[in-house]
Amino acid sequence: QLPVQLVLSITLAFVLGQLLDVFYVSLFYSISSSFISALIFILPFMIFSFIFQALANSPRGALSLVLLIFVGVTISNCLALMTGYLYGQTFLPYFSFTHSPDFIDKFTSQVELLFSFHLTPLIGTEKALLLGLSGGIAMSFLNETQPTKIFIQKWAGLLNRMITRFLQKVFMPLLPLYLFGFCLKLSYDHVLIHLFEQFGKVFVLSMGLVFSYLFLLYLIGSYGNVKKAFANIGSMFPAGVMGFSTMSSAITMPFTIDCVEKITQDRRGLYARNHEHD
Repeated sequence: QLPVQLVLSITLAFVLGQLLDVFYVSLFYSISSSFISALIFILPFMIFSFIFQALANSPRGALSLVLLIFVGVTISNCLALMTGYLYGQTFLPYFSFTHSPDFIDKFTSQVELLFSFHLTPLIGTEKALLLGLSGGIAMSFLNETQPTKIFIQKWAGLLNRMITRFLQKVFMPLLPLYLFGFCLKLSYDHVLIHLFEQFGKVFVLSMGLVFSYLFLLYLIGSYGNVKKAFANIGSMFPAGVMGFSTMSSAITMPFTIDCVEKITQDRRGLYARNHEHD
């Protein structure tokens, strides 16, 4: 189970970070840095393939779907920002914070990269996003039997399957190692200790808001059913762990799609069973 492996990897890293020599910490940190460099190189292709494939296989109302998602994401982000601002304005004044003059000096690290892979992305993520959107919408207007659409969908599907296979066979098995290297460096440098000393109260306060806000959204999406809300949160937990671990929603996209499909398929199955009894 990947979430269990990630938790064990993080825990082991913070324990060994106090015991290992700086050479071994630098070695694992170099491996993790090379890993993220490879991911950044692949990321534009992943964004393009998933967005293009989704829109190209959609009916001709794909443009309306994109506009609806864009408006929804914009409203959601504005609502989240306003909630965070009002929350901070209300509660932060009740907490006293200490300022450490030598705070920056505490982050001088002895851990250095022993090696690195410099993979320059062939295309930026923004351009890949625009290409996926424009190309997918254009393809959705073509007739399903047109040779051009069939040819492009064939190669786009091949790219999508190759990236998905890479994520499943390479990325996921190596993810605990990737996290281990970065967490090992954090532990060796005592970064988290210094951060918690300075910003621990803010972190606890922020996490309280984040978890409450997310639970409220899941509760609304579950039509006020608390049990179903917790079930949906549990179904999305692997994607949540992946997002928190990699700090990238784009890299987490395939796992988010899998979790959402599982939730929607469960609902469809329940809906079908209910209608069988009607």
